[in-house]
Amino acid sequence: MSRLLEHLTVVELASPLTEWCGRLFSQAGARVILVEPTGGAETRSRGPYLNGHDGDPEASLHFWHYNTDKESVVLRPDADSGGRALAVLLARADVLVDAGTSPAVDAAAAANPCLVRVTVTPFGEGGPWAGYAATDLTHLALGGQMMVCGYDDLEHTPPLAPTGNQAYHMAGTWAFIAALARLQALPSRGGGKVGVSVHEACAGMTENAFPNYDYTGQVVTRRTGRHASLGPTPPWQHRAADGRYVNAQLVNVPPPAWMALVEWMESDGMAEDLVDPKYFIPELFREHSWRISEVLGRFIATKTADEFFHGAQARGLIVSDVNYPQDLVDDEHLAARKFWRDVDMGDGTTRTFSASTFLCAESETGPWRRAPRLDEHGNALRREFGIA
Repeated sequence: MSRLLEHLTVVELASPLTEWCGRLFSQAGARVILVEPTGGAETRSRGPYLNGHDGDPEASLHFWHYNTDKESVVLRPDADSGGRALAVLLARADVLVDAGTSPAVDAAAAANPCLVRVTVTPFGEGGPWAGYAATDLTHLALGGQMMVCGYDDLEHTPPLAPTGNQAYHMAGTWAFIAALARLQALPSRGGGKVGVSVHEACAGMTENAFPNYDYTGQVVTRRTGRHASLGPTPPWQHRAADGRYVNAQLVNVPPPAWMALVEWMESDGMAEDLVDPKYFIPELFREHSWRISEVLGRFIATKTADEFFHGAQARGLIVSDVNYPQDLVDDEHLAARKFWRDVDMGDGTTRTFSASTFLCAESETGPWRRAPRLDEHGNALRREFGIA
């Protein structure tokens, strides 16, 4: 079976800002050549590490996750020989993904007029903040995400930042999309440069917070386990009988689904007054949402999280249980879609990795190979490209 982007060669200059974009390309089958500095990519020094290998740059689980299927070569673009070597690589590349301008990289990229260059920077390459430093955490603060994440049922709690490199994922995803869009224009326009600002990627993805302020002048506030909103909303996160939690945000519930839920609750003698016809009127449903949440919470407390999740979904309700990360390893739905992949580590062992973030009809998606060791493909690449 073919791989969707197997016709593309992507050169990625190693950086925390580029690795998610590079991974999206490699998952889709593109050849991704990871150019690392002499000491290795910065993220090789990020934990967690494989048990018993703390501090080992070849055992960073962070690096393993983001760099499957890539080829590693060590180059110093700002040195004369490194700049020439990079130019040779880029002469046969379709895409360059980098994290900032340098004269050597600019010169090497400019030599290939068909090259699509995507530069991901903290604040863009122009503007008063262009030279500012940032991290994933500070981007989530400056971009607005932290202000709408947190709790409203605990006093004096600060804004919270989602973990997992969310800011870099947003920017990396936009960089991938931008590169593909620019590649589509190649026959008529040739190559070109696309600039992606992490700050702008975050600012554009604050859900309803920015439109509410822009159009109404009102500021949304954070809610525990649900969307930020202009006014208070009932708690839709309830604890089940097994101690786990479910999200049961009953918004825009179709009448048949609501009737099925009430009948289910009534069969257990727990519907209370929800059998009243007034709750079937959309306007009154919203008006009495706090009461509905209260009664529903008592019903959920008699079921395990899985019982309620599957029972409610079978009745057409949009609900979920709240999984622990370890629950995902045994998730039947992920297993059916082959989300987990065993990858040969080259030392007689295999490790389980998460698969591609997308599936393609009639095309394979990765991962296929483990993340590379530092300069693992350097000699082969030098021979292939004729680099001295």
